[in-house]
Amino acid sequence: MKSITSKLLFGLSISISILLLWGAVFAAPANTLTIKCVDDSGKALAGARVMIATYGSNLKWQNKTADKDGIARYEKLDDGGYRVVVRPEAMAPGLYEPVILKNGAQESITVKCAAGDPLKKFYFEDPDLYQKAFETLKQAINSINQQKYDEADKLLQDSLAMNPSSPDTLFYLGLNSAQLKKWDLAQENFEKARDMATAQQMSLPPPKEPTKDAKGAPQQQQQLPWTATLNNAKAMLAMLPGLKLKVEGYDEFVNKNYKPAIAKLQEASKLIPNDPDTFYYLSLALGSDKQWEPAMKELETAIKLRPDDKSFQDLKERLATNATLEKAKGLADEGDTAYNNKDYSVALQKYEAALPLLPEPGLQASVWCQIGRARTQLKQDDAAIEAYKRAISLSPQDAKFKQALSSHYEVVAQRYINDKQYDQAFAAYVQGGISVFDQAKKWETNPETESLAIQAFNWIMKNDPQNAEAYFELGSVYYFKKDYAKAKENLNKYKDVGGKEHIQQASDILATIAAIEKKK
Repeated sequence: MKSITSKLLFGLSISISILLLWGAVFAAPANTLTIKCVDDSGKALAGARVMIATYGSNLKWQNKTADKDGIARYEKLDDGGYRVVVRPEAMAPGLYEPVILKNGAQESITVKCAAGDPLKKFYFEDPDLYQKAFETLKQAINSINQQKYDEADKLLQDSLAMNPSSPDTLFYLGLNSAQLKKWDLAQENFEKARDMATAQQMSLPPPKEPTKDAKGAPQQQQQLPWTATLNNAKAMLAMLPGLKLKVEGYDEFVNKNYKPAIAKLQEASKLIPNDPDTFYYLSLALGSDKQWEPAMKELETAIKLRPDDKSFQDLKERLATNATLEKAKGLADEGDTAYNNKDYSVALQKYEAALPLLPEPGLQASVWCQIGRARTQLKQDDAAIEAYKRAISLSPQDAKFKQALSSHYEVVAQRYINDKQYDQAFAAYVQGGISVFDQAKKWETNPETESLAIQAFNWIMKNDPQNAEAYFELGSVYYFKKDYAKAKENLNKYKDVGGKEHIQQASDILATIAAIEKKK
């Protein structure tokens, strides 16, 4: 007996046992088998030789000749699995198997014969053909293990063409069809594998009672050939509806259709409750749908079924992390809503609650920045500045946090301006890295902020008496205000401190003022 063992998909360990036909036929209730012999067109094949044999008879054929209607009838047959061969004249022989007879069955079958070689041999008559079918099956199993399912399908079909009654080939064809998502074909082949294994076992003597060892303990009882294939085929038939839902659910998950995925995988988990992968996929789908507690519950079931699977433990960590992040995000979103509604105290409370839930510095930095913004609006300036600095330290490459700190100083500066505390306002601009000179140039172009520009230029000159550009800009402002005395004072000061960039423009303005004053 030859044996191949392969660990395949769905967690089944499959054994191929190539049976050397042997055994005896045992007495059982009489059965009747009626065989109709026809050609491809359905015409009766009168006179065809009709042969039957049980699988356990070492091919001890019973022979009859078909009558004028192409019919041969066998009566008083024992229970068992039968093979039927029809050999008409000048045509290729036909084969039909298995025929399972038991409990006084009255079975009728039709065997078709096609044009071809009358001397054609079947696999049970040709050892070389039998062996070639077996070797092809081994190649197919190797292709399945390499996930080359289309290649495996062709090899299995080739093997089946040589030995159409191999329970193992039929079983693997069912298994490969399931991988190709050909569910009806998978069920059909598993059923054929089950029936063929059953037929071949029926005509074999039962296994001997287990013997005892020297200590009187019973030794393991020998199994009948095809027992593993028969049990696996039955198992797959029981599992197939659940496996179909499992695969369909996983496909929905891959396509990000989480609700349908969850529905299919939940149903699958009821049909195949001992399959850890189904619960794992269900946990993935629930987690992707942000149903954290149900996801963790299903994952715990998967872990109980297969506790050593690292991928399950990894998912457990990810689920816990993602659930925490989702909670933090929810709090931060609530904070943003409160901030936009100008409820800054509530916003601050939400941001501070979210902060300890965040493991990543980049995420923490964003929340620290939001804390700073809320504190800025609450006029908690020192705490706001500290929050912005924490954000910058956590993510120093992110320019937006530095800009947020600068914006804080703008808010503070504007607050001082509103209170007419100009020195403090301009000092705040400097702290924020904002040019008071540039701000003043913006203000001087707007009549509403022209006086603020004057305050700014004076503050610059007070802190930097050699700042020629400030004198020029202030002189220009006074010129357009027609305050010629102050215009001349500042423009002459511009020239005195060595201003060069606008020297011609300053001279022109001074000349214009002199002409205006002369006319007066």
